[in-house]
Amino acid sequence: MTSRWNLRKTLGIAVALAGCAPNAPSGSDPKTDPDNMDDVAEALAALPEAEVLMHAPDGMPTFVVGELAKIGEMQFEDATAADNALRAQLGPVLKVFRLTTNDLALRKMNVDEQGHRHFRYVQKKDGVEIVGADLVVHVDVKGAVYGVNGSARGDVGPMGTTPITPNEANARVNGAARLTGLAITGQRVAFLQALDGEFYKTYETIVEGKRGQDPARDKVYVDIDSGNIVAIYPTIHFAENRRVHSANNGTTIPGTLRRSEGQAATTDVDVNAAYDNTGSSYQAYFNFWNRDSYNNAGAALISTVHYSNNYCNAFWNGTQMVYGDGNASQNCAPLARSLDVTAHELTHAVTENESNLVYSGESGGLNESLSDIFGAFVEAWVAGGKDGDLVVSSNTWLIGETILPPYLRKMDDPAADGASRDEWTSGIGGIDVHYSSGPPNLAFYLLSQGGMHPRGKTTIPVPAIGMNKAIRIFYKAQVDYLTSSSNFAAARVATEQAATALGYDQATKDAVGCAWAAIKVGAAPTTCGGTTPPPPPPPGDGVLTN
Repeated sequence: MTSRWNLRKTLGIAVALAGCAPNAPSGSDPKTDPDNMDDVAEALAALPEAEVLMHAPDGMPTFVVGELAKIGEMQFEDATAADNALRAQLGPVLKVFRLTTNDLALRKMNVDEQGHRHFRYVQKKDGVEIVGADLVVHVDVKGAVYGVNGSARGDVGPMGTTPITPNEANARVNGAARLTGLAITGQRVAFLQALDGEFYKTYETIVEGKRGQDPARDKVYVDIDSGNIVAIYPTIHFAENRRVHSANNGTTIPGTLRRSEGQAATTDVDVNAAYDNTGSSYQAYFNFWNRDSYNNAGAALISTVHYSNNYCNAFWNGTQMVYGDGNASQNCAPLARSLDVTAHELTHAVTENESNLVYSGESGGLNESLSDIFGAFVEAWVAGGKDGDLVVSSNTWLIGETILPPYLRKMDDPAADGASRDEWTSGIGGIDVHYSSGPPNLAFYLLSQGGMHPRGKTTIPVPAIGMNKAIRIFYKAQVDYLTSSSNFAAARVATEQAATALGYDQATKDAVGCAWAAIKVGAAPTTCGGTTPPPPPPPGDGVLTN
């Protein structure tokens, strides 16, 4: 799934890149022929220490590491000042992606526990945002740029004219069967880099309303040339400054405030459960990573319970968490009472503020999987006494077992629910994201606990590194490496790089590769099940021992 090019030999670069673009005509101009990779090869040749870890199907690099640029020690606390200093030296490495600094707008800067800075950029063209195109630049404490990754690339044509009008685009949206009953509430012009890598000039149209009992808010992308709907991205994700409201079985949110931070418990069991479970989720993130709420800036954790009638679901709507009371006829209990469901929804908010994974295709499956993974983590943290130990049991790997028995999803055997997938296939991006979350859920379980594929679809033995290490690797990948359009292959590279960045040994990094290979994402390292696995994790490190 991934390929590594050693770029120390200029001839090797040209051969590798030419091999990825076999249809490029001889003598064609890279500026007008995107299949001609000569300019990319030249840019890489100018960076003799660079190594490409991953590339797009057409050969364009998407993850480059090595000694890429030198900024010098950055004495800037302010993100804008640090960004300005970085931009002055980024020109040569950006040529690898056919970009200039004018194409990039800083979204945020993270400073990790080692003092490394990770700059997240969104790409713009002619002043218009390219949805799905972003770039992350990694800088160490000495000011050396040691990695750049993302889907941003500069070979995008100008916006040009708009053959269809906004009203015509709205008519296409209103006529789509999937969007029946939803009202248009906003529109803008935007470029779109779709999950398959194709670029479109689009009208991004916001539609809102309900699908059955569920609220809906989707971003619909209409190609301005053809008028076709080319993508639909949901923005509502379904299943310490706390505020818990009650919708009183209506659908107006946030509803009536019932309990705020520091107030005593109420007589409403679900209000108290939402308060306690959001508190535990907040504290687990803070204890492990000093993270202050989902935006890492102290945002209030707003919850609404008693949403609608007989509503068996929960969701994050972009600003708050919402819980239904369940439905007795479906054997569904009130959602706010589930700790892992609460942590799952809160993690959607973390994802929105960090990697911003699109809620569709493989990216959507990763989005859902991260919420399941961190839901399991919060459960293990609470079971460990809330002091840093992680204690796992067989129930740790069940999602929603207390509200819809026996479970909503089973991380250690995803296919057991009859719908989730447990291996990567080429069509997995086309299924519901709650079911495509299965393979990365299983990869995380195997990395944490060790073992082999539960249904024998591969026979790769994965050594256990414990949940403590595994969750830190996945958090690091979420915060510093994954981008909005990351697929499963990109997630493998991101977690391998995260393991390296955290200072873990080669055996641990190899275990990460083994876990992904066990679900058919890339080849297995030769050390899988070998004689030098990582040492067994100590007690409290998150390995089931009974």
